[in-house]
Amino acid sequence: LFVKNMGVELYGIWVISGVIIGYLGIMDLGFSQGVMKFISESISQKNHTRFNQVFSTSAALFFLLGTAICLIILIFNEQILSLFSINSVNFETARRLLIVNAIFSPVFWSIRITDITFQGALKFKPYSILSGLQTMGRTISMLYMVYYGYNIVTIAIVCNTVYFLLWLPSIIVVRKIFPRLLFSPRNINT
Repeated sequence: LFVKNMGVELYGIWVISGVIIGYLGIMDLGFSQGVMKFISESISQKNHTRFNQVFSTSAALFFLLGTAICLIILIFNEQILSLFSINSVNFETARRLLIVNAIFSPVFWSIRITDITFQGALKFKPYSILSGLQTMGRTISMLYMVYYGYNIVTIAIVCNTVYFLLWLPSIIVVRKIFPRLLFSPRNINT
């Protein structure tokens, strides 16, 4: 559907944008798995103070990682895209798409903390349901917009926004499972 309605080049640009953001995900360096371990330990030890510290510190660090990715792309977007054979007609579209995805990076890196918390707490059912709804919402909105011929940058903005909005119930569910959760700058360990 994407290739048929948008063309091979724009589909390639969509994929390249995702791949670039994905490759910068190596900045995680195993941090997510470490957070999951500390979340699991604090839950099993019923150490609510430690849980709040791990949650708050990790959310802040994820935000900083996402911000670093955003800044890298904002500063070097043209150099990054010049590594690919993008038609000069579509280069500006590719650049704008990459920038849109970069701007969402701090948000998407920050929201990882809820997924990691679900996994660390072995709460796979709510994690699976919420994750499935987020992905389904993003996919349906993308297919709808592609089918009706929306601009690829607009599609990215809407799909990322839909994904974020469908993530918000995760906060409610995490708070319900962990009523003592207190996300606060005071809980951030330095």
